[in-house]
Amino acid sequence: MLYIEGELLFSSMHGNALLRYAYSHCKADICLFLASITIFCLTANITTLRAQSTDFAKALELTAEKDFENALPLLQKALPVILENEDWSQADHCIKELANCWYRMKQLDSLFAFAKRTLPQLPFIIADTSIHIGYVHTYVGSARSKQRQYELALQSYDKSRAIFSKQDFKGNFAAFSYKNAAQVCERQLNYQKQYYYLSAALKADTTRRYSASIYASLLNYYQYQNKPSKALEAYEMGIPFCRTSKDSARLNISGAGLLYSVAGKKQLALSRLQQAIRYFSSKEKSGSLLEAYRGLASIARQEQNWEVAEQHYQTSLSIASKHFKQGKDRELAKLYHELVGFYLDKGDLEQALHNCQLAIIQVFPNFDSTDISDNPGLEDIPMESWAMTSTATKAFLLQKLYKEEQDLNLLQDAAHCYQLSFAVKNKLEGSYDSEDAKLYMSEYKHADVEAAIHVNYLLYKKTNHSAHVDEAFALMEQNRAAVLAQAIQQNIAMRIFIADEHLLQRAQQLKAGIAKARMNVQSSGMHEEQADVLLPENPAKLALQEELYRQFVDSVYLANPKWQIPAKAQSLKLDEAQSRLSKLAPNGQILSYFLGDQNSYLISIRPDEASCHLIASGRDLQDQIQELLQEFRQGGKSMQKNPKPYIAKAFALYQNLYRPFVAEGVEQVFVIPDKTLCFVPFDALVVDSTQNSLDGSSAFLLKQQQISYASSASLLLTDGEPGDSRPALLALAPLFEQQHLPPLPYTREELRLIKQHYPSSNLLISEQANVGAFRQQAANFDVLHLATHADIESASGFPRIEFIDSSLYLPELYAMNFKADLVVLSACETGLGALRKGEGAMSLARGFSYGGSKHLLSSLWKVNDRASSSLFGHFYESYSKGINSAEALHAAKLRYLETADLRNASPFYWAGFICMHNAFPVSQAIQNSSNSQSIFLLFAALLAVVLALYLWHSGVRPSV
Repeated sequence: MLYIEGELLFSSMHGNALLRYAYSHCKADICLFLASITIFCLTANITTLRAQSTDFAKALELTAEKDFENALPLLQKALPVILENEDWSQADHCIKELANCWYRMKQLDSLFAFAKRTLPQLPFIIADTSIHIGYVHTYVGSARSKQRQYELALQSYDKSRAIFSKQDFKGNFAAFSYKNAAQVCERQLNYQKQYYYLSAALKADTTRRYSASIYASLLNYYQYQNKPSKALEAYEMGIPFCRTSKDSARLNISGAGLLYSVAGKKQLALSRLQQAIRYFSSKEKSGSLLEAYRGLASIARQEQNWEVAEQHYQTSLSIASKHFKQGKDRELAKLYHELVGFYLDKGDLEQALHNCQLAIIQVFPNFDSTDISDNPGLEDIPMESWAMTSTATKAFLLQKLYKEEQDLNLLQDAAHCYQLSFAVKNKLEGSYDSEDAKLYMSEYKHADVEAAIHVNYLLYKKTNHSAHVDEAFALMEQNRAAVLAQAIQQNIAMRIFIADEHLLQRAQQLKAGIAKARMNVQSSGMHEEQADVLLPENPAKLALQEELYRQFVDSVYLANPKWQIPAKAQSLKLDEAQSRLSKLAPNGQILSYFLGDQNSYLISIRPDEASCHLIASGRDLQDQIQELLQEFRQGGKSMQKNPKPYIAKAFALYQNLYRPFVAEGVEQVFVIPDKTLCFVPFDALVVDSTQNSLDGSSAFLLKQQQISYASSASLLLTDGEPGDSRPALLALAPLFEQQHLPPLPYTREELRLIKQHYPSSNLLISEQANVGAFRQQAANFDVLHLATHADIESASGFPRIEFIDSSLYLPELYAMNFKADLVVLSACETGLGALRKGEGAMSLARGFSYGGSKHLLSSLWKVNDRASSSLFGHFYESYSKGINSAEALHAAKLRYLETADLRNASPFYWAGFICMHNAFPVSQAIQNSSNSQSIFLLFAALLAVVLALYLWHSGVRPSV
């Protein structure tokens, strides 16, 4: 879909006015320019002739009377005449009525074929702005939903929403479209987009026809967000909008559980479910009747009234047998899944597995086996959240059965079920526009990742087959920093592909809009529980900004259809990782950690060997890590005064996390941390617990191996280390000598040493070190050095880095582009931030990685200004000679320890900075498209000349 900026009313444009519009917009965007050429070709001969079709007029009368069968042939006869005369104002109306007929007559395949054939014939101004075409997309979206083609359905709903919002179109049909789109988003667990559509639906529902249904969906949304009080509020707000008994019955089914569990009103909950049952018992609405009995069963189950619960479940099954004789339905999958929980509560594992198998049958279109030893194939992956849930549940049940029977086949089946579950997850994620939605999914599936790794670990131990190590590694990689990797890949690709400066600026503006909206969401969310607002504006505005950016990206892709970025960044396989490691560091080793709630795991990778290890119980290891980090929080003086507690804790982690797994002769170790391990400086671990002090002679791990870090193996194992050249360097140092923030007196010495090793470096000091200068110049340098303050605790809820005039927050860094091979963040806590399962710390360092920086030096606590100055003096002495960043930092720390006095030798002063590798390989598709850019731009330039000459000759002049 082409990205269109601003609102456009085609009905007010004719002839030369249309050409003026196209000409005035082609300068800003090559894609829009090409589209304007298409419009010119299609509309050059438009006249005021209107096809006064008797067939069309008669057809409209018939559709008004809902006589679609007789209207259809008349519309089919009229449309070619209207299109031939290029009567676009009637064409879109005729197209809408044809779509309406096929939709009402349930001839859905005909509707799809007609839309696919006809819509591309329309000028894009009509296709993207006509309300009638918005109707067509809604019909297609609803029809796709009926056929369970949810990804295609949402694409159609997105198109209709784009048209309706441009025209500020409200009313029943817009509300219908938006609420249906929200239901599709709910199926895909895309809750941020669901919220956006629900907000739009309530605004569009001016007659309040669908408000009860919308509030029922909003109730579900808040339940999924684990906000039961908000869900109950949505239920209560929906009650006044129930216009019919059907509305009341549906809303009561959704709200009864809340009345019981949140409000404690058991009898009222039961009464409202019974009311719904009485209503739907006489109707052909089996899904709602099923939900009502499931609600009764759920309450009985929570009361541990097993007999009553089973009766209600059996009634549900009886209803299902009558109404779902043919075909499958996700409502049945939900019912069977509840029965799984019911039988687990009763201790009947066999029945739980049987019902889980039945749930899987309902959501996998081509699978019908009731034998629990059978599973769907990986080639049969639906886009359905219950397919993800049901297969993961079966894997869990098979693990329980394995504990009883010790049959390895059960573990093999469990591993396959987890593969199915994650395949569905990946497919769902590929449809997400929002990174927040992807982060949510990563956290939602984290427990399943742990369980799947455990299954493969057990299989590896039982069989010694390396394939299970491969699978455990794949699970870690696919579910680690995947959102970051995808963003890095897309940002790099965009920079390569977009040569037009106006487009790059537009991309920056759109990303800045996302950053601002995200900060507003965070700010309002911090006070959400106090706010008496059920649907605050900020989340919907964020979703809109993200959609605008997606439309922009789509327009760039449309200019070169052969080039597409994968919906999910590709992760390395284990053998590829070993091969690349052998080239990067022949004497190196990767330690990839996974910290689970139950157990923690490590995959050790060397060029010639890989193995999987169970390292500790999750809680014990987390406690050990927190105890060590507390030592650093107390500061260097406390550590130096009483070193024994630190030595004991640092040695214990060395024994548990490192020593048993690193081979003899390894010189470089690359740590891929997880959760709180992201904050542990491995350099500072102690290899000898008998020492009594912390000084230059102490046995730190730093002295044994060079250690650096990465968010994933896929982000680590890429080319891009700096060579022997002296790259261009930009350093910014606000100093804060007369500001509200504490001054940084040793920063001048830090800058002097940088200038000594980089005589041509560009230094921005004091007033020059402002946000504007950073924004303007940061993308032009190979090395960025920021000597300043930073903080992870701010009123916005996001980490920030300080400049002389203002702060720059993490979301704003996401909106920037960097080409830097190295970013040095000489400031406090730049590697800290809120932990997100699977993604790591939401830190300032992540923000620079996101923008394209390949290597980062960041800090893990509030570092000492004087020590940092000395450390970076040593660092640049090595780095300026062509030594890579990880080796230069390692050498700087060793040199610091050699020269530091006893007061400043503890790890607090030198271990706080770590080196992160977060590059990403440019795919062959991106490289190929880059090579073809010159041809594309030359073609565009020639077309520009043709259009300009025509406009000049015809008397149309560009506006000044």
